[in-house]
Amino acid sequence: MPRKRGQAAWLSQILSEWARAPVTVAWEAEGVGRGDWWVRWSDGLTVEAMRAHARSHGVYLRPLDVTALRFARDYSPRAWALALLSLAETQSEITDWHELLGVAESWLDDADQPDDAGADDEHVAHLVAVAGGREAAMARAVFSARPQRLAVTQVRDEPVCPVCGGPVPRAGAGRPARYCSPACRTRAWRRRSARAIGETKTRDESRCPVCGASVPRAGVGRPARYCSPACRTRAWRQRPRHRDDSDTTRPDAGAS
Repeated sequence: MPRKRGQAAWLSQILSEWARAPVTVAWEAEGVGRGDWWVRWSDGLTVEAMRAHARSHGVYLRPLDVTALRFARDYSPRAWALALLSLAETQSEITDWHELLGVAESWLDDADQPDDAGADDEHVAHLVAVAGGREAAMARAVFSARPQRLAVTQVRDEPVCPVCGGPVPRAGAGRPARYCSPACRTRAWRRRSARAIGETKTRDESRCPVCGASVPRAGVGRPARYCSPACRTRAWRQRPRHRDDSDTTRPDAGAS
C-alpha cells in the first residue's frame, strides 16, 4: 500500500498539471479490507478524457492498477449556474424547476469544461449568492424568472407523446392514449425490453436514442449522446425521478 500511495500521489500531480485543476487520487475504504482508488476533481475535463490520460501512464504507475481506478467529476456552483441559465434561455419546453435541474445535470455530464460556458459573470455570481450555491435553489430561482413559463405550461397541458414529443389524439371514451401512434408505442416497448435484458443502446455514438437521427460528432471532448437539446430533454423526462422538493445539495458525483 505505501508504494501505491506514492504512485497515486504522482498520478495526482500528472493529472492536475494536465487538466490545469486540482485532481486528487486517494484510497477510499468501504469496510475492512475493501475499497477503491478514486480520482476526483471539480468541473474541468470529462471522465472519459481523464481516464484515457491516466491509462496512458499506466506502465509507469505499477503496482497501482489504473484500469481499476474509479473516476468522479463534481460540479461547482458556478458550473451549475451556467448550465441552468443557458438551458432556461434555450429550452422553452421545460415545464418546472425539477425538470430544469435534471436536464442541467445531464448537460453537465456531457459537457467539457462546464464552468467555461459563455454567460454574464455578474449574473452568474448573483445567482450563486442568492441561492447560497445550492443547485435546487438556483433552479427554482431561474425557472421562476422565466416570463414565458405560464404560456409554456398551458401548452404542455395537452397530452404529448413521450417518444417523439408529438400531440396525442384525445379518445372520446376509455383510458387516455399515451402514445401518438402504434409506431411510437412499439418504440417505447423495445426500449423497455432492451433495458430489462441489459442491452444499453442509448449510448450509441452515431444515432440519437430518442429520435434515431444522426448525432454530429464533436471535434474535442466527450461524444454527444443526443442530436439536439430537445431530445436531451425528452430523454430526461423518460427517466425515473428520485429527487425530492427539499433544498439539498447534489449527492457526491462518484457515489455508486
